[in-house]
Amino acid sequence: MTVLETKGISKAFGSKDILKDISFRVEQGDKIGIVGPNGAGKTTLMKIITGIEHADAGEIYMPGQCSIGYLSQDAGLDVKNTVWDEMLSAFNEVIAIETRMHELERLMADGQTDKGTMSEYSRLSDQFTHLDGYSYESYTRGVLIGLGFSPNEFEQAVTTLSGGQKTRVALGKLLLQKPQLLLLDEPTNHLDIEATQWLESFLQNYAGAVMVISHDRYFMDAVCNKIFDIENTMTTVYDGNYSRYAALKRESIVQRAKDYDLQQKEIRRQQDIIDRFRSYNREKSIRAAESRQKALDRMERIDKPAEQQSISFAFKARQRGANDALKVESLSKSFENKCVLNDVTFELKRGQRAAVIGSNGIGKSTLLKIIADQLEPSSGRIRIGQNTFLGYYDQEHAGLNPDKTVLEELWDAYPLLSQTDVRKILAVFLFKDDDVFKRINDLSGGERARLALAKLMPAGYNMLLLDEPTNHLDISAREALEDALKDYDGTLLAVSHDRYFINKIADIILELTPDGITAYEGNYDDYWQQKHLQDESQIPVTSAKRRAKPKAENTSQATASQDIESEIVTIEDRIAELEAAMCDPDVYTDGQKMRQLTDEHAKLKTELEELYEKWA
Repeated sequence: MTVLETKGISKAFGSKDILKDISFRVEQGDKIGIVGPNGAGKTTLMKIITGIEHADAGEIYMPGQCSIGYLSQDAGLDVKNTVWDEMLSAFNEVIAIETRMHELERLMADGQTDKGTMSEYSRLSDQFTHLDGYSYESYTRGVLIGLGFSPNEFEQAVTTLSGGQKTRVALGKLLLQKPQLLLLDEPTNHLDIEATQWLESFLQNYAGAVMVISHDRYFMDAVCNKIFDIENTMTTVYDGNYSRYAALKRESIVQRAKDYDLQQKEIRRQQDIIDRFRSYNREKSIRAAESRQKALDRMERIDKPAEQQSISFAFKARQRGANDALKVESLSKSFENKCVLNDVTFELKRGQRAAVIGSNGIGKSTLLKIIADQLEPSSGRIRIGQNTFLGYYDQEHAGLNPDKTVLEELWDAYPLLSQTDVRKILAVFLFKDDDVFKRINDLSGGERARLALAKLMPAGYNMLLLDEPTNHLDISAREALEDALKDYDGTLLAVSHDRYFINKIADIILELTPDGITAYEGNYDDYWQQKHLQDESQIPVTSAKRRAKPKAENTSQATASQDIESEIVTIEDRIAELEAAMCDPDVYTDGQKMRQLTDEHAKLKTELEELYEKWA
């Protein structure tokens, strides 16, 4: 079933075209990733679909009953609510029905009933069951936990949340509403890897259609079955996930260039023949020239492939450091009696490339700040190898002066370079012409990220500490960074939740937990496989704390899950029997019997909710 169709959508801001003649169709169950460089119009397209912005031309068709849910990058919430209350506002209709049912149950228990009351109760009971009313609270708990909220945060006021936490609440609320068309703008930006994996699983099983703007390639590989590529105001549709799209697009770019070159050669050949015929200056040759000219004029011309702005740079270590590049010994850090890092021990040899992963708030950025000498540890020590020089990339870009221009920021860092050399470096990172005179305070997140990387490049550091370096970068910039780091001849320690990036650059994974840190050989996919091995003897372990044995699939756990499901079915059947009995005139006119039934009904609903929570 088609849930959305667009025809000829166009949009311009001033004299600049953003979208031109965009046409596509979305079917129920489609999971569509929207990709393109920053500023290509991805968010604008979503806002046009939702009606937040209006297209200059074109039409949008949707079935009358199609519901749309939209998660923007600045989703608004009711700050007067707690996290729990804000999430439950997705179920206002269900809660209203439940409240009215309780009122009717009290009336029936007191014998104050008639046929109208029972008819209303029967209708509401059916509606409540259809809307999954018995499980909405346990379902809400499951979504909150899946998105990384602990139960003690449920009653936290929305107004006290960080920006990332608010985005997660808005996302969770939207998922609970289950719209037929779900529009998500960078939903993984504030999620750690565990929460992102939960969201992937949720969307894979989502019955409706999903359109998602994302720079998370691993996420799009897991979720998407189509990719919409927005580039140069146009949209091209590719079947398959992100990796298939990337391969097809590379082939398409090569083929378009070949087709253009071949056509240009044919045009020149035909023009030479026309010119030669005309030079003969005979009636027959002139007619032949005119005939060929008409054919040439009718030829459908292939547009010259647009030249893509791309970044291509390199990090080069100017000096060879010691073999023992870094040793972290029994490191701990607390803030106001709250322990953030606990007994962290690991080491890196020269040339190793390590990625630090772990849940949000576990202390990954704090670890890098301590190693970079930006913070003092509470205990433990850091040993940097001889002749090892650290370059540190801060995800907050705190090292950039907001009052300086782009040119001043880089030139002040490297005053011995000429202005020409500084501008050449900036040009590599797409700061060209008047862009170099922009104030840093006016830059976008992506521009700040590129400038921070530009500041690292000329120094020749032989060890790089990178804290979420792919944040704010579009896909082409991420690929350029990956290429640069793959060729880097120094030691690398990167904090990242970008699994695609980790797969490309890491040869060791350091998993940070409340109890310390555990090392796994290989990239992210290798780590994931090792985490799920049942036989510990197959798992290589490095000099970091010995890896705990992974939990094997437990037969008793599976049996327990089946037992819970069986109990749920039994209780749901009994609740249905009670509701049918409560609608029986012989019962609802008997006050004592009615009270017994309503008491049992309330008790079973509580038990059912607890079972749903255990099962989830």
